[in-house]
Order: sequence, then C-alpha cells, then structure tokens
Amino acid sequence: MNPDPTSDDDDAPLAASPTWFRGPLEAYRRAISDLVDLTNVTRTALMGAKAQVGLVEALNKIDAEFDKKFDEETRALKLSRAVEQAKVAQSEISSGFRILHSNAVVLLWAYLETLVDDLLLATIINNPEFHTLADWGGIRAPVAEFSILPKEEQALFLASAATQHLRQRTSAGNAQIETILEFAGLGGARPEGLDSGLYLMNKVRNLIAHRAGVVDAKFVRECPQVEAAVGTRLTIGTHTFSTCALIAIQYHQEVRSRCEIAYQLSDPIKAEVVGPFDLCSALNTDSRRIAAGDLSLHGRLDVTPSDESTG
Repeated sequence: MNPDPTSDDDDAPLAASPTWFRGPLEAYRRAISDLVDLTNVTRTALMGAKAQVGLVEALNKIDAEFDKKFDEETRALKLSRAVEQAKVAQSEISSGFRILHSNAVVLLWAYLETLVDDLLLATIINNPEFHTLADWGGIRAPVAEFSILPKEEQALFLASAATQHLRQRTSAGNAQIETILEFAGLGGARPEGLDSGLYLMNKVRNLIAHRAGVVDAKFVRECPQVEAAVGTRLTIGTHTFSTCALIAIQYHQEVRSRCEIAYQLSDPIKAEVVGPFDLCSALNTDSRRIAAGDLSLHGRLDVTPSDESTG
C-alpha cells in the first residue's frame, strides 16, 4: 500500500483532502467483486464438465478417422480424464458447490481483516494527530527492534503490534475488527442485522478453516440459531455465499460512511467505490434484502449428515 500524504498546510483541517483511506476501501471492494465473479465463472465451468466428455469423444472420433495424431491409448486416456473430471464436477454440483463456496467464505473474511488492518496502517502513516490521540495503553513492542527499522517500516511495526494486542481482547471475530476500527478512530454502532450477520459469518469461517465445516460442540453452543448437531457438516450453498458477500459489501458501506464522517469529507466517495446494489445481479440476489436489513444467515445454512469424526 502506498497511501497519499496529507496536506502540509497546518492551517487546513486534516480532512481537507484525506484520500489516503480510499485505497484500502477500494482494494477491498475490488477483491470482493473479483471473488464473486470468479465464483460465478467456476460454477459455470463445473456445470459444463459433463459436456466436455462429449466433446472429447467427438474429437477422438475425428482424430481416429482423419487426423491420426494420437494413438488409441492416448485417446482413451484423454476420455478417461474427462470422465473423471466430470464425476468430480458433478459431486461438487450435487453438494451445492460446498468446497467452492466454503473457500470463498474463508477468503471473504480474510478480506475483512485486511481492510481494517490496512485502514489502521494508513491512519498511522497519514494522520499526524493519531499518535497522541490513540490509546496505546497495554500495547507492547520491543523498542530496540523498532528503533533499527527503516522509517517506512516503523508504521507497519506499530500497526502489527496494535492489531495483535487488540485481537487478544476478544475471541469474536466481528468484535475484533470493530476493536481495531475503534482504535483507529473509526468506531461506530452497527445495524443489528449486519452485526449478527458478521458474527455468524465469522463462526462459519472458523468452522470451515479449523474443522473442515464439521460441526463441533463449540459451534453448537455459540450458534444455536443454526440448529446443527455435532458431527453434521455445514453446506455453504449459493444462497449462503451470496448472503456472506452482501454482508461483506454492506460492511464496506458502513466503514466508508464512518470515514466520511470522521474526516468531514466535503466530497463523499462516489463513483470510485461501488455500493452493494451493484453486486446484487452478480450474486443473483434481490437488492431489497439490503434495504430491509435482511443480512442474517439464520435459516440459510444447510446442514448435511457427515461421517467425519469430531474428535
């Protein structure tokens, strides 16, 4: 990241042209948009795998009769591979694209964490008042190690020390990102639907990342609204993934609004940052769900039997 410096005019307010925080916001928005597009393309490709078998059969027939570039063993191997790939694709399709969507949800949460970390780093670099206004109590870092770092790396060192300390204050992922934003001067109340959606999205992400989606007693205790039994497996279908993406985009809107208020923007961010409604068609989701605050994952998580041991 290469944030733009603020004005050197001491008489001008810091918010006169605070373009530096737009970089993390736009990078976050682009990352989500790209992930949604790639997920859609991948689903389409998987659904076309069966047709690929027929195409290989046709090409093999043409080669055998006319081109004769390959021997019979090679043509048989090509067909066998196409058939196996079609079986793998059909398994993923039948599961509701469980593996595809599960990995996408994990990545969505990584984007959220990166956004708040980058905003804190940008604040440290660009806001000269931050060092005196922020509450650095309890944040410890080796002074000797800090002092020998190049100046451009000192801000990253401070940001890393701060985020490590702040994340230890609470185990809930949605609370962790809010704690970091509050430290950066970008705290605020979240809409109830958004907050509960972030909470469950984080719990689902943790279950996927650490338990391969197999429900354990901790998830049952922390997310009773899902009504999942220990040993069952969460299936992240298209609807659930779309809801998680909408939650992530709505949080972008929330943080963007906080930045505009905190720095008293006279030119609120418009064209360069796309809002949540622009992704609704790509997500095949009714945009009215956002307007109505319908961002909860409750009732949208499929649970299927699993033979996995919960250990």
